[in-house]
Amino acid sequence: MKFILMFALIAFSFPVLAEVCKESDMCTPDLLKILNGKVQIQGDESLCKTFLSEKLAYFKFDKSHMFSKRNLGGGDTTIHISEGSLYIDINNDGQNERLIGMNMYSGRGDGCDQEYTLQVNEALSEVLKNKLNELLQPISCRYYTKPFQYKNKVYIENRAARLDAKI
Repeated sequence: MKFILMFALIAFSFPVLAEVCKESDMCTPDLLKILNGKVQIQGDESLCKTFLSEKLAYFKFDKSHMFSKRNLGGGDTTIHISEGSLYIDINNDGQNERLIGMNMYSGRGDGCDQEYTLQVNEALSEVLKNKLNELLQPISCRYYTKPFQYKNKVYIENRAARLDAKI
């Protein structure tokens, strides 16, 4: 069985890249040899190789600005809110947005894990219903996103750990 962790980098011009490395791993030449034939790259291949060879600058959540709730939903669909928030220009439009980290883990059936960020209001009391959140919302199970900055531009790491995931 061929296993692929999808890794998409979205800079809101939507270049899509795929690779198999974890955030804590550096993609060494030995690891890249193992992954040969199991890696799918779509979009800017040179940018993908740059990300593979450099340590990415992930944003840290500011715990002095917390969302008013710790959970949303209930039962099998309880979404947990991470501590803190981000205040970054996630869509590279020149204006910072307030974002919170959200995660859901379900062991029911095949399982459905999701980790992602969504924009909230400045009072940190409500998730906004807007076009940006439509883009940031998970589109499948086993879906993990995390923003990072590279050369003054924000990208979103997107690892969808399913062969049938749509990015």
